[in-house]
Amino acid sequence: MEWKKDKVLKKVKRLEFKRYKIVQKSGVTNMLSSDVWVYANIDKETHNTIIQNYEELDKKYSSLEITSQDMEGFSLWYEIVQRAKAEKEISRIKRG
Repeated sequence: MEWKKDKVLKKVKRLEFKRYKIVQKSGVTNMLSSDVWVYANIDKETHNTIIQNYEELDKKYSSLEITSQDMEGFSLWYEIVQRAKAEKEISRIKRG
């Protein structure tokens, strides 16, 4: 069974887990929310794998460092996503 766990953990790449951790650190959403898919740029399967194996992944990628530059980049991405959501909502309202 251990080899199955290793196989699952290998599916989550270092960068995917780092993006997940950046979203987590930002505090912008509940980490179980599907919004994480957009904010961390990961798919549903990766999100579920991270949730189900968080402790193991956190150990595997324990050397991950989230810098202020990472957080600034995320802030810009978050703004872009929020603007896109607002524009979509405005468009929907105009269509009536």
